[in-house]
Amino acid sequence: MGITIWTGTSGTGKTSSMFNEIKELTKDSPLGSNIYIVTPTQNTLSYEQLITQPEEGLVTGSMRTSVFSFTRLMWHVYNELGQPEKESLSEAGHVMFMHKLMNDMKEFLNYYQTSGGYIKFSEKVLEQITEFRAYNVNPEDLNNLQFERGRTTEKYEDLNKIYSRWSEQIAEYNIEDLNMIQNFIDDISRTENIRTLNKATIYIDGFHNFTESEFALIYALEKKVAQINLLLTHRKSDDSEQGVRDVLLFRKTEAVVTRLQELFGEHYVEFRHFDDEFLRAKRTGLTQLEKYITTGKKMTNFDGITITEAPSVEEEVIETARNIETLVRERGAKYSDIGILYRDSAYEEYIKTTFKRFDISYHMDADHYMHCNPFTQLIIALLECYKSRFQSSSFLNVLKTGYLNSGDDDKLLAHLENIIIERGLTGTELFDDERFQIEYRLDAEGMIDRIDNSESLSEMIDYKNKQISRLREFFKSLDAGTTVKDYITSIYSFIVDNGILTKLEDEIHELEETDIRLRNETEQSYNLFIRLLDDSYTVFKDKETEFSLFYETFIDGLKTATFNTRPATIDQVIVGLLDLAKVENKKYIFIYY
Repeated sequence: MGITIWTGTSGTGKTSSMFNEIKELTKDSPLGSNIYIVTPTQNTLSYEQLITQPEEGLVTGSMRTSVFSFTRLMWHVYNELGQPEKESLSEAGHVMFMHKLMNDMKEFLNYYQTSGGYIKFSEKVLEQITEFRAYNVNPEDLNNLQFERGRTTEKYEDLNKIYSRWSEQIAEYNIEDLNMIQNFIDDISRTENIRTLNKATIYIDGFHNFTESEFALIYALEKKVAQINLLLTHRKSDDSEQGVRDVLLFRKTEAVVTRLQELFGEHYVEFRHFDDEFLRAKRTGLTQLEKYITTGKKMTNFDGITITEAPSVEEEVIETARNIETLVRERGAKYSDIGILYRDSAYEEYIKTTFKRFDISYHMDADHYMHCNPFTQLIIALLECYKSRFQSSSFLNVLKTGYLNSGDDDKLLAHLENIIIERGLTGTELFDDERFQIEYRLDAEGMIDRIDNSESLSEMIDYKNKQISRLREFFKSLDAGTTVKDYITSIYSFIVDNGILTKLEDEIHELEETDIRLRNETEQSYNLFIRLLDDSYTVFKDKETEFSLFYETFIDGLKTATFNTRPATIDQVIVGLLDLAKVENKKYIFIYY
């Protein structure tokens, strides 16, 4: 048992020393006790790549070492202890649960009585409760808050009621907590010998601050493992001018050090300091740039730094693409050695189109919403078509996803769409064949001619009626439903009975050979759909529920979900926002400013 804090400014070799130390430990004892690297989720792939990076043409790696986020480390330990016997909900499922809860208790609320009807507000309340759980704030703690009587008091009184009811409900429904850390701590504290943690070494890297529950987790893990090494970007400040700047620059990591000393005892925590020499860069200009940022010392050498001016954003991106081609073809660089940072979102579309033209593999570090996927669009359009009773745009959206079409149906759909838009048909008008078959025109004398196109449009009319018949049968089953179980059974039955599931499986199989990213996105969209069906039943059970409440929560889950956009292949240029992206340890960085 023991905890050591590794301190040093960025680029002084903390992470490199960690990997070198792991390499030596593995070399001495390849099958020894476990070594864990705990890092934010977005770092796990790059750290795994560093561990397995070939040396002198030989495959390397470590059978002892695993890379996890805090959450994945807990689930790894649960593989030995046994999984918690609780229902798990996705993020959308928790929003669904909160929205139902606030609708059920709106008559007991004062300030938030009407706000509870808006699902976006339910999301905000859930975010607040998530933060409460992360910082170990209980409902009883809210009772102790005192304000002068007014709107703030009413807000916190309602928030306390919601939080208390939520705590009771997740216990009654046996639903997994938003923050599983406290339950995990209780479980490992009750277990004497945990093989996965016994004599293990844990390295924690890539964090700048922690929540109170994460501090408690580190404290609990330290009692079970041999050693914890925490790597922090930090430098102890002094009374100099540089020290004053350091107080602001390292305020978060200084707070981490202080809190750990409070938990473990000031003399229990050990420190390992890395000199402030800038080790990451081999070029003089980059070293001077680091000094300029930290001390304000003027630069005299720009070796390793190139400033390029361009007349337009497009020219800027094209020049970047040409430079990437040169690096890869002439200097032996890999795409994974290159990172691109931008501040203005206007660059995104230019990067996508230009890199596609230059055939540059890239990964954009941004949220991609699932509602853009055709399968998710189909589910959204189906429910919107039912809710709007065949409103023309939602009806056409169902058909344009292509999952209900076969053969030459796409041509018939194009003709059908033209007639619907041209004549402004919607709702029950879509059922009347005559509105499609009969056309009225003015002749040369100003008289109205009635033209019957029944024969020429017969194939299109048959197509329209076939699709409407399918949908009307589906909508009847939704009309007959009274519980969420009825609704989700009807939806899934429609997917299966109309061959959509088979088409989806075939599509995923075909995309494996042509577009692996789209294949992954399509599979994720289907998995989201199934997860939301499960979450819906977990939340609403067999209680009678209005379709409108189910519809609102289910649709919100589909529209707000994002793809897990980890790079499909490791050799990709990483592209991200300058302020938010995690782009580090790259040999070449392009910055659009």
